[in-house]
Amino acid sequence: MIEKIKDDKGREFVDDPNIARVLVAYFSELFTSSSPSGVQEATSLVANRVSQAHLEVLADPFTKEEVEDALFQMHPTKATCPDGFSALLSEALEASKEEAGCISDILATHERASGQVINLDKSMLSVSRNVPENSFHELKQMLNVKAVESFDKYLSLPTIFEIDGMIANFFLGGDASHKGLHWTKWSNLCRHIFEGGLGFCDFKAFNTSLVAKNWWRIYSRPDTLLAQVFKVVYFPRVFGMQRKVLDLAIRGLVSYALLGFFRRVGVGELVMDNNGWNKPLLHMLFCPVIVQRIVAVPLPIFQAEDALFWPFMVNGGYSSKSRYCFILSHRNECAPSSSRVVGLRPQLWNGFWKSDALPRCKEMAWRAIKGLLPVRKNLRSRGVNVDIACPFCGKKDVTTDHVLMLCPVVQSAWFASTMSLRVAGFQTLHDLVVMILELDEELMISHLQNWLYVLWEARNNAVFNDMPLTDERLLHCAYALMGVPDAVMQPQGRPAAVLPSVWRRPMQGTVKVNVDASVQNGGAAFFGMMARNYEGEVLAAATSNMVQVLSPKLA
Repeated sequence: MIEKIKDDKGREFVDDPNIARVLVAYFSELFTSSSPSGVQEATSLVANRVSQAHLEVLADPFTKEEVEDALFQMHPTKATCPDGFSALLSEALEASKEEAGCISDILATHERASGQVINLDKSMLSVSRNVPENSFHELKQMLNVKAVESFDKYLSLPTIFEIDGMIANFFLGGDASHKGLHWTKWSNLCRHIFEGGLGFCDFKAFNTSLVAKNWWRIYSRPDTLLAQVFKVVYFPRVFGMQRKVLDLAIRGLVSYALLGFFRRVGVGELVMDNNGWNKPLLHMLFCPVIVQRIVAVPLPIFQAEDALFWPFMVNGGYSSKSRYCFILSHRNECAPSSSRVVGLRPQLWNGFWKSDALPRCKEMAWRAIKGLLPVRKNLRSRGVNVDIACPFCGKKDVTTDHVLMLCPVVQSAWFASTMSLRVAGFQTLHDLVVMILELDEELMISHLQNWLYVLWEARNNAVFNDMPLTDERLLHCAYALMGVPDAVMQPQGRPAAVLPSVWRRPMQGTVKVNVDASVQNGGAAFFGMMARNYEGEVLAAATSNMVQVLSPKLA
């Protein structure tokens, strides 16, 4: 029952007489012909398919039940516009004046025969980039329609590719007015975090997994309403035992969506009617050794039909999540060797993301490991005209490894950090990260991520804001991230903040020396040291004192 309705002027009615009046007026205006002409011309090529018996049925008056069934089965988005056409009018044609004129004549013939005027405001024209601009404007004037670059939206909703682009642009720092600089492929960002990606949703792969799920339901449950409707609409001539024809037809429609499915073969192909192996077919499919092994397998007494199974689930059933993961892994395996994602092992990525460092520190460390930071060499490779020389040491090849590890300015800071690392012995930042991740110590990994973030931020502040790049400032920022502010330099006479009292073992085959010092108001200083190996055994220890010390740093 219709409770209320609005007319073309926006007025709302709730009583039955006015609701009926609005409906009659709307459909009368929509379907009433206005001086039709050229009907014979428009219908000359249409074959007569309606018999006299059909004409008699069609001429019968409509019943109330038929009208209700027709109205309530109509989907809102499937209803036609007032002009009888959908919102999008597009034709596949070569751009030429003759064809544009032919289209214009066809539309004019339709208008004369039906008495309905096409709404040109809802019609759009799109041409190939190879069409000259002057020809494009002539076509637009001849057809009197709006021009668009591409039909990338339906009902004002963004497409899958547009959604992916918006997410990537947001992550890379772009906005509606400009795009951010893309440092890696979108497919790499969509990979699982344990495979070197960030786990963004790939909507195309997700949509494919849902399509395959619908196909799975149609094929595995052919008696459902969905399967019956699909068969009647798309394959009305496939009946009974022609299941294989339907199978091949569906596979042709969604071939990519079915990638990865396997068929569990029963009696349909390899077993004969007498419950024996089909040896001629076996010899066609397999080598003699495999055939000998197959025929040695006894057949069951009761025959079973062929069944489809999904090999990535234990029970053979289908799940969209496993399908999504399979698509992403298959895409990386099929990519060219130069485009494949390489890097840390999944176990190391697991430890990397499990640390308790701040999310911004983890993301920055991930960018550094993947080589996606906007260092000068990367900017130059993407067409940005910058000086590739290091502003601190003058080296010409400023890579991510140089900025965060190899530059002499930051090497001393690594040794002064909470990790006390001498990085001069490492060739790349990747080697250093692998060494720390293989220790599998969460606190050490967290300090690494915080330290990479501090180094990158402090270097940018030194380059663009003329802030000093000193060990003291770097340590101050690192302790602030750890929740220990003002831990490095305190004015003389004030107690320093207490640092976390957690000893971290050195690498195997090396010795770690811990030192500490304090200064009293009179200038007397006291200090001590202790050397321990990987097992924590004390190898040496000493204490001493000094006089006339002016600062804790000097001590």
